[in-house]
Amino acid sequence: MTTPNPAALEGRKFRFVVKSADEAVRLIREHLGETAKVLSVNQIQGKGLARFVASPRLEVIATVPKAEPKVAAPAPTPAPVTEKKTEVAAVKETYENASKAFEKISKEANFSKDNNLKNFDKDDRLIRDAITQQKSLEKVLEKVGFDTSLLASFKSLKHWDTLKQQSISHGLMEVADYLHNEYKGLQHRPLGKRIAFIGTPGAGKTTALCKQLSQEVFLNQKKVQVLRLESDVADINDSLFIFCDVLGVKVFREGIDAQHLDKSQLLYIDTPGIALNEEDRIVTLRKQLDSWDVDSRVLVINGLYDSAQLKRLYDLGAMLQATHVVLTHLDEVSNATRLWQFVLRGGLTPLFISHGQNLTGDYTANVEAFLNQKTFSSLLVK
Repeated sequence: MTTPNPAALEGRKFRFVVKSADEAVRLIREHLGETAKVLSVNQIQGKGLARFVASPRLEVIATVPKAEPKVAAPAPTPAPVTEKKTEVAAVKETYENASKAFEKISKEANFSKDNNLKNFDKDDRLIRDAITQQKSLEKVLEKVGFDTSLLASFKSLKHWDTLKQQSISHGLMEVADYLHNEYKGLQHRPLGKRIAFIGTPGAGKTTALCKQLSQEVFLNQKKVQVLRLESDVADINDSLFIFCDVLGVKVFREGIDAQHLDKSQLLYIDTPGIALNEEDRIVTLRKQLDSWDVDSRVLVINGLYDSAQLKRLYDLGAMLQATHVVLTHLDEVSNATRLWQFVLRGGLTPLFISHGQNLTGDYTANVEAFLNQKTFSSLLVK
């Protein structure tokens, strides 16, 4: 591959459309060189049917800064010189080390599925059969898993009677538009300065936290630090410490004096997994988070659970005063219909979707687009 010429690219802006953060870093490095800087990152979605069936993408705007003019200086006294890495070169090495380290971690860690989970995935062929076997839009929506409260909302639409007379595909498009408008109307809270990730064992909480750290460091170019809260249950998983080490992110253990924390940096807090029936530990954890003045609390939920279990997890979030939600294991879900009621009516700001074990990728911030793709791709694509 031809080495980029920074002088010919200086001052210009370049647009990249990619699927993940790691793809963005690779392409920017290949095409713009090591001095390139990221200016902005935005989620984009397709038009028409594509916005329902295509995976969401990132639009990354990058530039090559103009080189500072060199100022003549007296010849230095000969002395051993250690080459200083540029900031971008350091990030490049960090990124490559992180990718290699986590490829190793992913292979060594036990990522086996929870045997208590019920698999509610539906084969795409069976979902499409719902259209051919049912002659009414309402029956199709019931068949694919929309809950009664959302069905009631669909049926309250002023033009519902007209929709019932039109094609199923047209009706599904109208339902998708309704969900889009409902999602736009959600209260989207920004993250604060102190963010805790909370959840039950097996939810993928620490993995989700690592993904968020990757986004903050690589794409948002923010300085972050991590606090690990301990529990009375032994935890031998060191993946968070390994990941933060290769990222250059400091990790503190509980008991650290708050004065040692950098107030100018974001503080992410990893909490111990907590079961739904552990009321005493729930109260203790809430007090811990209050003592650290945690203003954003991210509830991490395994998207494979059924609606009854999801409801209990949202109740757990309420007890811990959760503000945001992350849905994990969505790569194992072929139809996400049951998740809509919680995303729209659960009272938590959707932060991102986790759909794989790649800790520097498999991350989608555009939750609506991802759920649309998981809900309507099987229905609208024959």
